Amino acid sequence: MTHGLEGEVTLGTLVFDSDDLEETEDFLCRAYARMRIGSGTPDASRARIRRQTLASISVDELDLDFDMSYSVSPLGKICLCVVHDGTIEDHVFPGVEDAFGPGDVVSFAPPDLPYSGRIRAARYNITMLDPALLSQVAATVDQRTPQPVRLTGHR
Repeated sequence: MTHGLEGEVTLGTLVFDSDDLEETEDFLCRAYARMRIGSGTPDASRARIRRQTLASISVDELDLDFDMSYSVSPLGKICLCVVHDGTIEDHVFPGVEDAFGPGDVVSFAPPDLPYSGRIRAARYNITMLDPALLSQVAATVDQRTPQPVRLTGHR
């Protein structure tokens, strides 16, 4: 991880690579929110995660070579996902049940809601940001009455 001087933006990189499911669950809990994971693929459980952070935004590249179920507590952040390979199935949060595949771009869930689902040997990116960041950016638009930005759906 690198640190900036006063007035500079702090940039960080974190890399995780493991084939131990308990170690992966512990890492995911520390990196995201409290969660439980399980594997439906007995012979494989390799997880590779690379996180780049810049101020209040992080971009994670995840590559899971196994099927993983997840149940996640609210993140408190907007969590945008882009699927490159594999699928995310049975993704559920209150009022939504969906599945995602290569090329899909989705918001996993509103920042204050838990969610669950199953990842099937997928490679995907997750961009996480503080919900207030969207309102800060929108407030810079000329002749606009400042209002909170609302996401109107998960797709």
